[in-house]
Amino acid sequence: MQISIKYGYVFLSMPKCASTSVEYEISQYSDGSFTEHPALKHVNARRYKKHIEPLFLNKIRRKNIDVVCLVREPIEWLYSWYRYRTREELANPKHPNHRNYTGEVSF
Repeated sequence: MQISIKYGYVFLSMPKCASTSVEYEISQYSDGSFTEHPALKHVNARRYKKHIEPLFLNKIRRKNIDVVCLVREPIEWLYSWYRYRTREELANPKHPNHRNYTGEVSF
């Protein structure tokens, strides 16, 4: 998630949608950036409106902030997750995320 009070935007990141590339490009125009921790990086619109917006919107002179987000084509997004979860290292039962392995399931 990136916030710019000067330019009046909040950019919400969605997993597997190239949002990291967009964040990199717009970071120079952003006042705040939450990019490291997944729970903060991938805040959805509901959580942003309820928990984050009230923290700063009442303290700035702007009356409105545009909230934008990338959304990937749904089937491509699912296929990307499928490929990510069929990678070889997840096949190892000792891998901490082995429970997410989907290599035995066809798309």
